Amino acid sequence: MNKVLLIITILMLVIINKAIPKTEWELCDKFFSGGTVNALLAKDGIIMAGTYGGFFVSSNNGNNWTKKNFNQITLNVQDIVVLNNGILVGDDMYGVLYSSDNGDKWTQMNSGLNYPSILSIINSNDTVIAGTKGFGPYLSVDACNNWTSKTSGLKYGEIRTLKKIENLIYSGTDFGGLYFTTNWGNTWVLKNKGLNKVNINTIQEYGKAIFVGADDGLFILNENDTLWNKVNIGQAPVKVNKIVKYKNTLIVATDGYGIYISDDGINWSVQNNGLVDLFVKSITISDDTVFAGTHGNGIFRIKLNEITSIGNTLNSLDKIDISPNPVSDYLAINTNQEFGKIEIFSPLCLKVLESDWKEKIDVSGLLPGVYFVKVGMSVAKFVKV
Repeated sequence: MNKVLLIITILMLVIINKAIPKTEWELCDKFFSGGTVNALLAKDGIIMAGTYGGFFVSSNNGNNWTKKNFNQITLNVQDIVVLNNGILVGDDMYGVLYSSDNGDKWTQMNSGLNYPSILSIINSNDTVIAGTKGFGPYLSVDACNNWTSKTSGLKYGEIRTLKKIENLIYSGTDFGGLYFTTNWGNTWVLKNKGLNKVNINTIQEYGKAIFVGADDGLFILNENDTLWNKVNIGQAPVKVNKIVKYKNTLIVATDGYGIYISDDGINWSVQNNGLVDLFVKSITISDDTVFAGTHGNGIFRIKLNEITSIGNTLNSLDKIDISPNPVSDYLAINTNQEFGKIEIFSPLCLKVLESDWKEKIDVSGLLPGVYFVKVGMSVAKFVKV
């Protein structure tokens, strides 16, 4: 009898491991010497990294990196965007620089930019806004040849992040919260209701909703809402450094908790297998690969189909009816059939709870996050709150 139970258990573990593929981040280049990776950008198969230790370029998917200096000076790049056929970088000391050849040669574009310490930068059809460190945003309408200060309505001048969503420009500040403008910075309006802290690091649209990453977590503003709501991504509080979107998948980089992904903005799973540094500052996607820049241990990569496959695989499995979901204490298995046992797994296929069959299972001892319950040959995803 014990042998039969052992065989059944092994078979079920094989099924759950097949249903939830194990993903593995790998270090791109152990000799990468850039330190904290503030920004990543993929352009035409070239991966670019802006770091405290310089600007680096890889033409072979991150296997090797070449440092690109400005007049033999090491740059301190905070953000990177595309402009025309070249790139713009925002540097902490040297302002805005343009390169048409991926960093081989640089041109400073600081006319009218009185405070050339740049933390963030966006471009829309050659109209560019650069966010400074302490002196607000600057606007250029002529591809960075001339700059004008645009601070009306802003109470705090350190602009951590900028994002254009439809006809609005959003500005995330340090200590000042989130602002938006409808007129390219002539007037900024505060939009902070529901945000606990006001240190905003990243902004991303998702359908008709907007997500912001702050020092104390992830927040969502749904269409027609005026109140930001906290999103539970598994740990609290979590400093969210970067949010990127690929089709319906959101990828979030955090301080100390690594990478989270979601295919609906509600249910989240952690994706840290092989990621030795969980302080992740930046993310970019190039073709079929996701790149993650850390706070001091280099750049990691993973195949895009691996990081997005869990949700797709689970959607193809036989489902069981469970409730409530999300759940805080008792999870009900709604079926007329009795099974031998109930098993609960983490997104990394680690069994965290097992119980003999019962209609309700106590999950109150689990940490908040996403889990998978397996009963017989069926699996369901649920969120513990």
